[in-house]
Amino acid sequence: MALITHVSPTAGFRINEKRNSDIASGFYWAAKDATFDTDAKSLSLVTGRVAKIQAQNLLSVSAPDFYWRASDNTDHLFTAPEFLEFAVAMDNWVESKYIESWVAKAAL
Repeated sequence: MALITHVSPTAGFRINEKRNSDIASGFYWAAKDATFDTDAKSLSLVTGRVAKIQAQNLLSVSAPDFYWRASDNTDHLFTAPEFLEFAVAMDNWVESKYIESWVAKAAL
């Protein structure tokens, strides 16, 4: 007797939805003991600030310390190098969510 298997045509969509929801739930960064927004606009703003810091470095302009707001609306002071570390950690976290979804879809 043959085993009948079925993969829902919406399974991949549900995996993507979960990934997107997980990403949008916020990124906790232990160095500031805070969760930061990670919706599409917030990720874009982080990318923009990284570009600004890098441009200032290339132009030999000192990047001043600045505040970045966490999900609970508290402001956290960052130095430029510290923000770059934060951005890399956030990007690694987002990437891990994508990898989890790829693994789940490959297992379908």
